[in-house]
Amino acid sequence: MPDRNSDRRQFLKVAGGSSVAGATMLAGCSGGSSDNDTTTDASGGDSETTSSDGDPETTTADASAISRGGELVAAIATDPSAPLHPHKTRSSQGVMLARAYASSLVALTPEGDVVPEIAESIDASADATTYVVTLRDDVTFHPPYDRQLTAEDVVENFHRILDEEYGATSLSNFQGFLVGEGIDPEETVRATGDFEVTFELAQPFADFVNTLTSVFILPMEAVDEHGEDFGTMGTGTWGAGPYTFVEGQKQDHYTFEAFDDYFETGRDDEPLPYLDEVRFEIVPESSTRMTQLRTGEVDVAGPVPATDADSLESADGISVESTASVIRMCNFLNLNKEEFGKQKVRQAMMHAVNREAIVNVAYNGYAEPGWGVFPPWHWAHSEEATQRYPYDPERAQQLLEEAGETDLSFECLVPNQPPFSDVAEILSQNYADVGIDMEINTVEESSAWGSLLGQWGNEPPGPSVEDFESNVQTLSVEMYADSFAYWKYHTGHFLNVTYYDQSDDVIEQARETTDRSEREELYAQLEQDATEFADRIGLVWPSVIQGVQSSVRNYDVYPNQRIILKDVWLEQ
Repeated sequence: MPDRNSDRRQFLKVAGGSSVAGATMLAGCSGGSSDNDTTTDASGGDSETTSSDGDPETTTADASAISRGGELVAAIATDPSAPLHPHKTRSSQGVMLARAYASSLVALTPEGDVVPEIAESIDASADATTYVVTLRDDVTFHPPYDRQLTAEDVVENFHRILDEEYGATSLSNFQGFLVGEGIDPEETVRATGDFEVTFELAQPFADFVNTLTSVFILPMEAVDEHGEDFGTMGTGTWGAGPYTFVEGQKQDHYTFEAFDDYFETGRDDEPLPYLDEVRFEIVPESSTRMTQLRTGEVDVAGPVPATDADSLESADGISVESTASVIRMCNFLNLNKEEFGKQKVRQAMMHAVNREAIVNVAYNGYAEPGWGVFPPWHWAHSEEATQRYPYDPERAQQLLEEAGETDLSFECLVPNQPPFSDVAEILSQNYADVGIDMEINTVEESSAWGSLLGQWGNEPPGPSVEDFESNVQTLSVEMYADSFAYWKYHTGHFLNVTYYDQSDDVIEQARETTDRSEREELYAQLEQDATEFADRIGLVWPSVIQGVQSSVRNYDVYPNQRIILKDVWLEQ
């Protein structure tokens, strides 16, 4: 079998390569770590890579010999809070676990490059409307559905996902492209060979290949057989990933064991995975996670509180790995509350926040101010277009007076763990300094969202003030531009938790624009509009910090916090 990783530049081929779209998309799939200082993302153009505290690129890889076998235990803070069904999960943790037992057509490296998984190659038209995906012919599903994965499986998965009644979370990513008014999914997604699938988009979609990373291909007969029980602990879950589901207990643990017939190979063409078993322990208390890491009960722990990073780094046999993230912490507001509906009030709150204090006190320096729609390291971020709100209590008080709101008070739901609690204390004091009374209500993390999610069908959209006023929370997306823009700022997407509806035209135009420079201009417009509107009180972009035992080799830290163990081994 040829080395599938030897030349990733052959993975995505574009007809009419002389076009702007063709040239950039080809370069964007060159694979993982580059020999150069500049990489190209899959939507076109260059994005600078720097050290681990600037760009997502941190790994424990070295030249040591591979060791096979053993169980790796990873401690994570929160449970997926839903069955292990990757088509329907709404949590980052659910997607992370899906990476253990399921596979997608393509995947993302820690640097944000698109690399092949089930797909062997993709031929894209120069106008980014036609994508012909050639599949590997050696992919099999887990027992008892242990059969070859073919083009028909990919088509059936997509047709189901594009059916609104099915309830797939990725449906909105393909609205207007593969499904929608006057668009027939039977025509847009077709098997054109035993191992070939053709996607005919209704209009150009610059980030289409990137969106394929969030669609996991399942044996649909298993989904049909088990129905609503698919992914529950008593039933199980199946895919074509490196590990098979063994057992689990909600809010406690999930265990997976190596799938002997997994299709990918690693270093020196060695079969993956290297480990015999992986176990994800749900450990909400950060102090407990750190203790377990120090005592060797767990091999990887994340997240590590920034305030614990220095002491943990000094512990024998443990390294602290960090990278810039796709995570933004905000004080999310219910804009249906009359006071929060006033732009000057929101802008006043932005000026009231001392972000330097949050970065230094709550995050020990492991964060950056959270001004814009995109993180500072991302190619789509425009420093010039982003409206900044420097710490200015006097300006905040002036804006509150202009808005006629000098006696503002509200409840804020705060997860009962650091850094949320630490940030909330700083935030409460900042607000108090300008005459705003924020009452902290400490709750479980899953409860901190209250009724904020999934209210687009209501009139007006969003929760009632009686149900929810505000929270302090983080949102994590993928590394590509459309996930920051469309997911968090377009009408109707479930991650648009503030129900912002001011920039739909710009976001849609950016999705359809294949020229990199034109997309940059559009995203600059989005950042200008969204930050001036101030739909959320942006606080910081925290770094991802994880603790790793020295015996863990070839481990990468991802900007979205996911613990990916496909090609990790334990040094014996």
